[in-house]
Amino acid sequence: AKKYRVPAGPPAEEGYCVRVGNVPMEVGQPPPDTGAIPPVPSYFLIARPLEHAPAVDELSANDPRLSPVFEPPYFHLLQGDWRGADDASGRLGFGFDSGNLYVFGVMKDDRLRAADLWDSDRINLVFDARDDSTEWNYPNGAVGYQQWARDDYWIFANLFQEKPVVTRMGGESPSGKLGYWGAVADAKLSVAKTNDGFKFVLTLPLSSLPHLSAQPGTACGFSTFYSDWDDALTEIMFFTKWDAEGGSVIWAYWNTGVLYFAQ
Repeated sequence: AKKYRVPAGPPAEEGYCVRVGNVPMEVGQPPPDTGAIPPVPSYFLIARPLEHAPAVDELSANDPRLSPVFEPPYFHLLQGDWRGADDASGRLGFGFDSGNLYVFGVMKDDRLRAADLWDSDRINLVFDARDDSTEWNYPNGAVGYQQWARDDYWIFANLFQEKPVVTRMGGESPSGKLGYWGAVADAKLSVAKTNDGFKFVLTLPLSSLPHLSAQPGTACGFSTFYSDWDDALTEIMFFTKWDAEGGSVIWAYWNTGVLYFAQ
């Protein structure tokens, strides 16, 4: 297990920190002497208990449930040419109940695009569900989805097709086979266009998220990024510094943040 992953207690608020052992540390604070365990830059996001999915029509940029996930200085330019807040930016929120994970947000995007699966604007969610991946699990470095660990997978929501599509790559299939690629069963995606972008609510059944506990007081490894297709692809990733080569993400599953399920 990652010695630096699970917080000693619930994080006080969203934000990024450096964790050594199981101790969250503020950025800029000198790291303790940890021997062979390096300090690891990371972040927390918090999923809060909800009774039901938020209504997309009720969301606004000043909704207190939203955090500046895709606003400077919280994101890393994964690839492409970011041209400012109107080009691609936004605020996300996270919630859960006994059967679902909810991801919702308000985004700015000056050019909304619906094309094929790979050439459309999309919200991307990256899970290390048991929060246990290290570089020891990936001795050959970042690999394609067929070789990810059973609890490591990528979910992406194509937002503007006539019928929005929610897909999972990686993890286990319902029959237990490693290397799944297909629709997220019973996922629901509501999208509403706005004057400067869009807002959305994504409902993911926990039954379609392998190895994710989502119990109050637990955490999973988690990252999120937004794919913005204008004339070319630009992708912005909340805090976690991954890279891309030739339009392909380098999937560093040993370097994610944490999604904490609040009490």
